[in-house]
Amino acid sequence: MAKKTKFWKYLINESELVGILLIVFVPVSFLLSNWDSFEFNKNFLTQTWNIFEPIVGSITLGVAIVLYVANLREAWEEDLPKLLTAEFRCNDDGSLIMRADNVPFAEESDIRAWGQQLGAQMSGANRGLKYFRIETSERISESGDYKEYKIVFFLREIPEEVRAHYDNGEFVNIRDKDGKLDLFIEERC
Repeated sequence: MAKKTKFWKYLINESELVGILLIVFVPVSFLLSNWDSFEFNKNFLTQTWNIFEPIVGSITLGVAIVLYVANLREAWEEDLPKLLTAEFRCNDDGSLIMRADNVPFAEESDIRAWGQQLGAQMSGANRGLKYFRIETSERISESGDYKEYKIVFFLREIPEEVRAHYDNGEFVNIRDKDGKLDLFIEERC
């Protein structure tokens, strides 16, 4: 619910002029139309254009406003801070090997490269991670404060640097601790 509230506040702040025009233009256009002279004959359009002109104008304005709101929502989403969760799972059984939680990043196009860099850091600078496939997802947080991205790498083989943790039922995790990213070893559920 907070997500919708934040978007509507953003919309109102960015489009006061559009709202004023909408509140003034639509009622005035309907008041200026002449509904009493509505008759159906061969001169239908020429005699009743004064009725349809404000309606067509209002519909055009409505479509323009819908497009404006859609573009404004897209701009709002792009302006949100971006956080990435990168998971590295075993391709054989899907068990978790490594994870980096809510790491800030700049651009959506950086997701795969940033995920690979995090994997290299967690596995002791091993840049030769061999993955079978990748799954990605994105969503706006429930609070509407940031956009969450998730990338899952399915590794063909477990890096030697983290194999001991994996064999002990643990995984390597990078997460925020007091404003800086730290490495943790946690139990796999």
